[in-house]
Amino acid sequence: MFIYYYRIFDRFKESGVEIISLVVLTDENENYRPDEFRINRWGFDLRMKYPLVKIIDYKNKPKMREKLGKSTNPMAMVVKAQLRSYGIKKGSNEKKSSVKWELIRQCYESGYNKEAIGTLLKFIDWLIRLPKDYQDILSPKVTKLEEEYKMPYVTSWERIGEERGEKRGIEKGVKTEKFETAKRMLNDGIPIETIAKYTGLNEKEITLDLN
Repeated sequence: MFIYYYRIFDRFKESGVEIISLVVLTDENENYRPDEFRINRWGFDLRMKYPLVKIIDYKNKPKMREKLGKSTNPMAMVVKAQLRSYGIKKGSNEKKSSVKWELIRQCYESGYNKEAIGTLLKFIDWLIRLPKDYQDILSPKVTKLEEEYKMPYVTSWERIGEERGEKRGIEKGVKTEKFETAKRMLNDGIPIETIAKYTGLNEKEITLDLN
């Protein structure tokens, strides 16, 4: 906390921006509440005390839970999602899928703007991960919501496809570069065995594709 605070402070100190550190703890240990960093030795005293919020308090304290239920702040949805995730950590994929769908639906029905909803949905997507077959079941339901509210976002199943596409593109690019290198080496009269050793291509690939 101290290192992050100082680095941000140092970056913006010339602009006069005031930097404040806040701590949000998502663990389930009610007694774990570290709220300060301190070094005190040989007359040197450095103390950093910061405001602390524990998500679990919104579950265990009725007044806080009531306040959370009435809040229209987008961060309230983040807290709700975190609280729901506690109860399904060891649950079945069916249960996780049900909770994830409920949270997604609430986001669309919340009245938040498009940017806030997109951010919240990606957070939920990261918080509650599902196998591809369960994501595929959610996909048409989310698509219907997107059409109804006209607020599309990059879902996990779409992102998985994009990541796979990017990976294939990178692999293709690397292999193309290897072939270009092999071609130059071959033109310089370097033996095929040596080319294979330094490019990672096998001799058959070099013989068939470059000759």
